[in-house]
Amino acid sequence: MADFPFKNVDGQIFADDIVTWAKGRTPEEAQKTMKISVIEAVNWANLNKLVFSNKTVAMIFNANKRNDLQRLEIDVDGLHIPLVNHTRYLGVSIDPKLNMKLHINNILRETSNSINLMKCLAGKNWGAD
Repeated sequence: MADFPFKNVDGQIFADDIVTWAKGRTPEEAQKTMKISVIEAVNWANLNKLVFSNKTVAMIFNANKRNDLQRLEIDVDGLHIPLVNHTRYLGVSIDPKLNMKLHINNILRETSNSINLMKCLAGKNWGAD
């Protein structure tokens, strides 16, 4: 994985999870840079006899907070990378605002389900009064 092509983009690799990001003056410029990077990554994967998962997604983060972004598409060699509003990376829920609100709400939901299950299993007469 040391030879993974991070040309003109930044990225991180952890085990079998890869994340890349591109910057640009406009969303279109970033999209063009990312598309070139995806082409290089697909070529690298083919050379190494690897296949990217169909869970591959793309997100847009816009520093100037405008909501008039058009839907950008990345398609390479039959690989369509859908644009999503939120995703998970290494167990962390990521949303476009990067404020961790989605992640915290997911943790609260998951833990409250577990706590409610333990309450049901324990019954009324278990524990300190």
